[in-house]
Amino acid sequence: MASRMTLSKFLPVRFLIFLILAISFIGLLRLVQQTDQSEQEVVRKTRHLMGTLWEIQVVLDRSTDKGTAEGWIYSAFDEINRIEQIMSEWIEDSPISLVNRGAGKEPVSSPPELVSIIQRAIDYGDLSGGVFDITWQGLGRIWKLGEDFVPPSEEQISQGMKLVDYRKIRLEGSMVSLPEGFAIGLGGIAKGYAVDQAADILRKKGFHLQQMLGKV
Repeated sequence: MASRMTLSKFLPVRFLIFLILAISFIGLLRLVQQTDQSEQEVVRKTRHLMGTLWEIQVVLDRSTDKGTAEGWIYSAFDEINRIEQIMSEWIEDSPISLVNRGAGKEPVSSPPELVSIIQRAIDYGDLSGGVFDITWQGLGRIWKLGEDFVPPSEEQISQGMKLVDYRKIRLEGSMVSLPEGFAIGLGGIAKGYAVDQAADILRKKGFHLQQMLGKV
């Protein structure tokens, strides 16, 4: 309880909400090929991607063999990995990392898919009144979580908040620009997008969605 009180005292509420969404995500994607539960065979595979554990389950009918289903699951995982290579700020040469390194400099040319997700995140920022803000990295940098954890000072938080404002992101065609000191973190939206894309791959193979969960 003491640690929660400490976090509540020193961490702005909107950043705390985003941190929960972005860091502790476990995905369960369950798709079925038929509804006769007496004859179902479930194939499950897990993989660590985008900083979290993913599990995909498919329920087969008698016309699909296990090896084929596993290949489709791996194709879905490959799609998640592809998205991670574009949208993870933890990958040094990813397009989003290039945008962050260009903050305060010239606009950075970015893939249409990344620009689309950034625009969607800006829209969510508007809808949430700024609670959802992909420029949260301005605060994220001042938090050093570990055994020797010391909460940042109120002055550090105040300075960090000056670098959090999604409305200062500029999109012009394929070009993305940020003010100096700003950075984008897509952990709160890229995972959900990856779930959608992976599910679409399996739907095209004849599966329909039975369950899709995100748990903290």
